[in-house]
Amino acid sequence: MGSAEPLRVLILTYYWPPAGGPGVQRWLKLSKYLAERCAEVEVITVDPSRATWPVRDEELLEEVHAAVQVHHTATFEPFGAYLKATGRKEVPYSGFANEVSSPGFRQRAAKWIRGNLFLPDARKGWNRYALKKAEAICVRSVPDVLITTGPPHSTHLIGSALKKSFGLQWIADFRDPWTDIYYYDSLYPTPLARRMDRRMEQSVLEEADHVLASSPFLKELLQAKTSRREGFHFFPNGYDPADLKEPAPSVNTHHLVYTGTLTELYPIHSVLEALEQIAGQTKWTIDLFGHADDTTRRSLEDSACSFQAHGFVSHQEAVQQMQSADVLLLVIPDQQPNKGIIPGKIFEYMGSGRPVLGIGPTDCDAAQLIRQTGSGAFFGYQDTEGIQRFLESPARTEAKVSVTQYSRPAQAEALEAIVRRS
Repeated sequence: MGSAEPLRVLILTYYWPPAGGPGVQRWLKLSKYLAERCAEVEVITVDPSRATWPVRDEELLEEVHAAVQVHHTATFEPFGAYLKATGRKEVPYSGFANEVSSPGFRQRAAKWIRGNLFLPDARKGWNRYALKKAEAICVRSVPDVLITTGPPHSTHLIGSALKKSFGLQWIADFRDPWTDIYYYDSLYPTPLARRMDRRMEQSVLEEADHVLASSPFLKELLQAKTSRREGFHFFPNGYDPADLKEPAPSVNTHHLVYTGTLTELYPIHSVLEALEQIAGQTKWTIDLFGHADDTTRRSLEDSACSFQAHGFVSHQEAVQQMQSADVLLLVIPDQQPNKGIIPGKIFEYMGSGRPVLGIGPTDCDAAQLIRQTGSGAFFGYQDTEGIQRFLESPARTEAKVSVTQYSRPAQAEALEAIVRRS
């Protein structure tokens, strides 16, 4: 920062270690590099003993920068009642990806309740506790900037209240869409619920000083909901160079790795068909680190490849597995709107230096990113021939262009510039 005064940054995020999954990485890493740039960073998050995170990763606690001051608060959430009502044993993932594709009556009823009675989301019971803690911090000393990040988008309502009370600079960070998220209709919202949700969304977009969007499509989508033209920024996810260790030499030249969630919404039939076509010459192995539904798992087990499911692993283990792969598989869910989906893992995929095989709409933001960086190739859901050519081509291992602009240190510098310009 040179001679500039240190920034006082207050971050409100529901997802924080020991929560696992991609929603944690963005502000865990940015807080680290903001602190290293001499910013004074405080984080308000939920008490881990009361949180309802679908995934936990205890190792991430070791990555919280020592200079970042973390405040935990209580919460009140309905997921206990949800699990009891549906007979499930685990909290639903984003988009209910760990639930069956044809839910029964109890699950449909629970989704309706979530989509109509818990607006904007089922974690809004955290707000009153987080707001109380934030108010105490602001009374002591108003921060230079407040950052709220969603999902859960109810967190942004805390930002709105704090801006009204203290007049501070507020950045609303959208990692995913709000009323345009691809699974929104599966919550069966009534016209009244849609109007209420959209009204809250619009108020956040109009009141925040800056809005960060994780994809160009999302930035345009959000900006179109207001009359303002300034203050919207494409702010992608990224990768931490410190996570990337020197990988061991590969002993298997036909090793495909997928990390994250894989369900029927993520079609991989063209990949399996391509592997079937080349099975006579080369037999590939596929390792899945994450969650697959029963139908997808059976398809993989019955395929021409050697398949192994490992379940969710720590973030550090996932990054190491990325670096050991010969090809990294990326699949965009086949449900509209999906053009603006850029999974957070794509940046770690690119940072690992391993070629990326992308599947999805060929004009989506993720496809553009892979092409621009030369990080691999992207194909439509039905393009078996193109996928086969890619897997058979030695050119897939050619050198990539630099992706350092997506490193977390570079992003922390960009974020500081946005704050100081205001």
